[in-house]
Amino acid sequence: MRKFFTSVMGLFSGQNVGKVIDVAKEKVEDVDKRNEIIGEILKAEAGKQTIPLLDGIHKLGRQILIGSVIYFHVYCKLNEIVLSLEEMTFMYAAVGVYTFLKGKGR
Repeated sequence: MRKFFTSVMGLFSGQNVGKVIDVAKEKVEDVDKRNEIIGEILKAEAGKQTIPLLDGIHKLGRQILIGSVIYFHVYCKLNEIVLSLEEMTFMYAAVGVYTFLKGKGR
């Protein structure tokens, strides 16, 4: 049974885990079996191997993005590269779109 859930959890990760747990709550009638399934799902998610460097970059995504935009803007000013208002708006809009799509920080 554990091997089955480990292989199934390979298909689901991140936000989908909550959806899988909700489906298990809806579909499984037996309370003990449902709790066992949810426990196995949470164990599989917690035991997932991650790369610390990539996790850190992902968590700092917004800060890295705005920092790179500011760095580019300062670079252009120092090298006397003239940016139009449309180009600057496009640069800074990327940060706004990213923030909108990602939502509030968690």
